[in-house]
Amino acid sequence: MTVWTPRIGLMLLAAFGLMGCAGGGVKPIALDPSQPEVTYYTSTDDDTVREVHTYLAPDGQELAYLYHHQPDRDARVALVYLHGIESHAAWFDEAADLLAQRGYDVYCVDRRGSGMNRENRGIASGDIEDYDTWLEDLRAFIHPLNAEYDQVVLMGLSWGGKLAMGYALDYPEDADALVLITPGFSSKVPGEFATAMAVISAKPTDPIKIPIEPEWFTVTPEFLEKLKADPLRLHYATSRFFIEGEHLDSYVSKKLPENRLPLMLILAGQDKIIDNPATLKLLQRGGQDRYDIVIFSDQTHSVQFDAPERLSLQVMAWLIGQGMTP
Repeated sequence: MTVWTPRIGLMLLAAFGLMGCAGGGVKPIALDPSQPEVTYYTSTDDDTVREVHTYLAPDGQELAYLYHHQPDRDARVALVYLHGIESHAAWFDEAADLLAQRGYDVYCVDRRGSGMNRENRGIASGDIEDYDTWLEDLRAFIHPLNAEYDQVVLMGLSWGGKLAMGYALDYPEDADALVLITPGFSSKVPGEFATAMAVISAKPTDPIKIPIEPEWFTVTPEFLEKLKADPLRLHYATSRFFIEGEHLDSYVSKKLPENRLPLMLILAGQDKIIDNPATLKLLQRGGQDRYDIVIFSDQTHSVQFDAPERLSLQVMAWLIGQGMTP
C-alpha cells in the first residue's frame, strides 16, 4: 500500500530521473491490441531464431518474452535482458541476435505492463501495485534457468538496469554476473520537480507522462522513425508506478554494498538521459570484486541501436574474461 506524504515528494525530487509531467489532465494509456507490432530488426543470419514464448508469474498471470537462440546449439550461458521505462524486449533485437550468433541464449523479458504484457493480456499499461511484483515475476522466470545453464547473466538497460540490480541483490544465487548498459539509477532529464508534484497530487492509478524524446534515445534515422511509430512504446505510467520505482531505488541504494556479482558497466558519452558521474559514484559503493567500466564516448543513450556490433563484442569479451564462454 502506498502512503502519500510530503516525504515521498522530497524523495522523488532526489531520486527520480526517468519521470515526466502530468500534461493536459488524465490521458488514456491503454494499448490497443489491434495495433500491429513494429519490427525493429530482421536477422540476416538464418541460424538465429527469434521466438515469442510465455511463462506464468506467481499470481498465475501469463507473461511474454522474446527468445533469441541457435536451435542446433546447446548454449552454456543464458543472458536475461531487462528493458527500459518506455521500451520493450524488441528494442534489443539486433544486439540479442548478435549475441545469439556468438553462442549465447538471450532472453528478452517484457516487464508487466509493458511491451507484449499489457491490455492484450489483461494488464494495465504502465502500472504496478508493488515493486516486489516486478522481482517476483523475474524470479519465476530466472530461477528455473539455473537448472538449464552453467551460468546466468542479468543484462539491464536504462530503467531495466536498476531492476536487474534489485533482483541481483534480492536473489544473488540466481545470477553469476551483471551487465548494466546506460542504467537508470540517476538521470539528468528535466522535470523532476513537476513530476514529484504531479505524483503526490495524483490518484495512484492516474497516468503521468514520461518526458523522454525519441531523439534522446538514438540518432539513427531508421530507429527514430520506428520509435515514433511504435504502438508498444510506453508514453505514460501511473503515479504508483513511479512511487514503486522510487521504492526500488531506495532498496538498491541500501543493499548495494552487499553486491558480490561481477559487474560490467557500459555508459554513453553523449547520453542526454543518464547522469554518468552520479551513476559511477553510486555503483562504486557496491561490494563487487570485479567492476569494469566501458564508455562509448561517441554514443547517445540507446547504444543497442547505434552501436550493436561494438556492444555485443564488448559484452562477449567481458563474459569470456569471467569464464562465461558460450
